[in-house]
Amino acid sequence: MAYSLDDVAWAAGARGKLDEAETLERESLVMRRKLLGDEHPDVAKSLYLVGDSMLRRGDLSEAHSYLSTALTIQRKALDKDNPDLFATLNSLGLTLEAEGKLADAEQMHREALAGWRNRGEDGIPHVLYALSRLGSTLEAEGKLAESEQVRREAVAMFRKRGRTRIRKCYPN
Repeated sequence: MAYSLDDVAWAAGARGKLDEAETLERESLVMRRKLLGDEHPDVAKSLYLVGDSMLRRGDLSEAHSYLSTALTIQRKALDKDNPDLFATLNSLGLTLEAEGKLADAEQMHREALAGWRNRGEDGIPHVLYALSRLGSTLEAEGKLAESEQVRREAVAMFRKRGRTRIRKCYPN
């Protein structure tokens, strides 16, 4: 049932119905906590989904709290190469950047990028997104030469793969 709620929440969020998406994601979180306890990876996934929803709504404090909790659980419960971990790192990096915590955001984006790269071919779309986020954070930090280098790497990957734009990638 929780997975079905997540699917409906995703569809609602994609249509701009952020209130409905958040309500469904929170319902899924409550259900998973009751069934699985607080430290289960599926609970972390629900925490990530609620946190990402809060980020999209601009509620940085709530997003930070949910995403940090998800990351703590994922670091304990998941393999270090799990894509859910990298998605949480990316979203927490975005949150930290929006909060003005640029050095911390950079760290999150670098860790996510390294993880996606280690996944090989499966991670390529995610690598492109992570490079974009890292480049943006580096620019905000005033590290313009490094930002340019990272963005040139992304452009080279785009050209090699025939891509024309970056899209945010979420693991399932």
